[in-house]
Amino acid sequence: MPDPAAQTADLIRRAYVNLASLRKNLPPGYVTDATFYDMFQRSLDHLQKAGHDVAEWRLPHNAKERQETDSSEFLARIDAVLGYFTILEEKTVIGFHK
Repeated sequence: MPDPAAQTADLIRRAYVNLASLRKNLPPGYVTDATFYDMFQRSLDHLQKAGHDVAEWRLPHNAKERQETDSSEFLARIDAVLGYFTILEEKTVIGFHK
């Protein structure tokens, strides 16, 4: 029987490497290639299966809206996801200090 903790860790690793690869290879301008959208959505699906709420970072499901997504919006969402998990893994304290 597979170890649930190992499966969760694997899903998170897969999402991370896919998002890092997207970050590096996303073309400038409007993103029209469905491969980029599929890889991004699959990465979020992995994180969701690992028990994380990623709804706010999802891209529109509508094909027309997808064709109007600029790479800067795509990159902002990727950076937000990667930043969230970096903070989560580092156990960074966030808040105001005196």
